[in-house]
Amino acid sequence: MSWIKIFSPNDTSYIFKSRYENGLLMEQTGYEKGFVTSTKVYKYEEEKLRNVIQFDENDIIKITSYYEYDSKGNLSQISRTNKYMGLSEIIKYYYQ
Repeated sequence: MSWIKIFSPNDTSYIFKSRYENGLLMEQTGYEKGFVTSTKVYKYEEEKLRNVIQFDENDIIKITSYYEYDSKGNLSQISRTNKYMGLSEIIKYYYQ
């Protein structure tokens, strides 16, 4: 478990509580003024990050990210959907 404290320009503190299993980040919960503001859930396959889902304070999905890897195990693509903003993006990685 770890804690990080960040200050915004308005001097409101945000605290993030992280949960790890076997050295892998599994969940991160954000708090503002003592209340949960967001939760990120991390899912892995064979110790590679495959999926990150971010929920708001009402457990409604805000952002989903899917990670794909090439045959050498390098990150090849991230597909991300932001349901609040109505945005979708695909980030591709190329290696030489």
